[in-house]
Amino acid sequence: MFRKAIRSILRFVDEVKLVHEADNGIEALKMLEANTYDVVLLDINMPEMDGIECFKIIKDKWPQLKTIILTQHSESMFQTVFEDLGASGYLLKSTTEDEFIHAFQNIMKQPATEEVSQDDIELSKREKEVLGLVCLGFSSSEIADQLSLSLHTVKNHRKSIGQKLETTSRKEQIKWAQSNGLNF
Repeated sequence: MFRKAIRSILRFVDEVKLVHEADNGIEALKMLEANTYDVVLLDINMPEMDGIECFKIIKDKWPQLKTIILTQHSESMFQTVFEDLGASGYLLKSTTEDEFIHAFQNIMKQPATEEVSQDDIELSKREKEVLGLVCLGFSSSEIADQLSLSLHTVKNHRKSIGQKLETTSRKEQIKWAQSNGLNF
């Protein structure tokens, strides 16, 4: 019933031309294998494979695909986690129809993230060290202690890395580091 309501709302979004729906995460992944989509709207609570596991697979296999998380969880922690993992948006099930349409349109207009190759980016030796520690899960304060730097300096390096890689997502930075041979 809820999916039917969402489908009905999406008819009012000009950018949406075709809508498919899946009963669970496994079915959603099969649909993604067989078709090309611009956006996936994922409910966290799905049977057989939940939206969290499905989201991780989607971001791994189709990193350019815009993914919107739909949930009843309003805690900002959930939103932060999904944004860090590369979600394009986060919508609450309690969102009004107008808010939903507006948010969906804004996400549709966002350019898809592009893979950035090593040839396009030059990180300094210190930025590589900082990125390596980020990849290992160290916090900024732990990195500062590890490298005998001030917290302010580490934050500046992290900001510079984010600008050069065009992402502040830890997952995307880890992926870039791994695909470009950074040892950590």
